[in-house]
Amino acid sequence: MTRALLITNPFAARADARAVTAILKILGRGGWNVDLQTITGPGDARRIAEGARGAGFDVLVSHGGDGTAMQVAAGIAGSGIALGVVPGGTGNVLAGNLRLPRTTAGAARALLKARRRPIDLGVVERSDGPHYFAVAAGTGFDAQLMADTGLQAKRRWKLGAYLARAAMTLNTVRSAPHRVTVDLDSSRCDRHSRPMMAGSTSSRSTPTACFRARAR
Repeated sequence: MTRALLITNPFAARADARAVTAILKILGRGGWNVDLQTITGPGDARRIAEGARGAGFDVLVSHGGDGTAMQVAAGIAGSGIALGVVPGGTGNVLAGNLRLPRTTAGAARALLKARRRPIDLGVVERSDGPHYFAVAAGTGFDAQLMADTGLQAKRRWKLGAYLARAAMTLNTVRSAPHRVTVDLDSSRCDRHSRPMMAGSTSSRSTPTACFRARAR
């Protein structure tokens, strides 16, 4: 019997109580033994995942957006525990790149038939420790846009919330210049940049994009 921990983020755009109930029912009927943990604040998903490493779980199921999935992935990286993803956020880019069903029920059913596959994780070394990402990591305008787009706007407008925020703030962008170094296997990308994005998704022709953009 597969033993799983469902980590759900109630602050995500599409992760409500009905969705959680549906996931538990589908996985339970499929023969899985599922525990439930609910996120209550920032960083909880990673802390919960790290705490579950020695608890005998086969799968940790992330139910939320890309941020939730990345935190869970960071918490179990290198442990041998599988990451399951049920999209419940705004963009759900990781789920899309993994070609997962968009609906809660469809993604939960897909888990019952899923096979383990490795995915790449990027890591950003910061003063407060390593931060992992499975989709993209940005600096400058991109990072500020993600931080400034509010929960209520994302619930109401979905991806449109990011577009609206970008349109409102584009003329006031002041990205500070900084130096960024990206290591990919045996190669290194070293740039003086303002905004910058590094990505690790299956839809890209290369696993990492490194570029320099102009900003006043």
